Amino acid sequence: MKLFARINRESYKRLVYHLTAGSRVKLVDNYYLSSDKVNKVYELSFVFECVESIGTETLQLNAQTKKFAPLNIENIDSYEFINDGLSDNLVNTRGFKKKPSDVLKAEKRVIITTMKD
Repeated sequence: MKLFARINRESYKRLVYHLTAGSRVKLVDNYYLSSDKVNKVYELSFVFECVESIGTETLQLNAQTKKFAPLNIENIDSYEFINDGLSDNLVNTRGFKKKPSDVLKAEKRVIITTMKD
């Protein structure tokens, strides 16, 4: 799987994959796209392989104008599982609170369903 993005300002990207069983895996963190990529379709320099499990999963891309806070990660079988609870992670990316004027954020989710042949 190849991924493409279009940005309207320079920003950092975080790519998280939500597995069928409820676990979350960090695919990419603090990937920076500079101002020369603004308003252009840009291919992210990562290629991903589809592996088990079978079912409906979610690919989540977050972008913001400052670096993301570090995640609590556990490496298992070449996956970087996010140990932070989903609510702990969402409090940094969603909700209503007074927004700092110097930080802009965006999120996009893609639902992916894999099936056996």
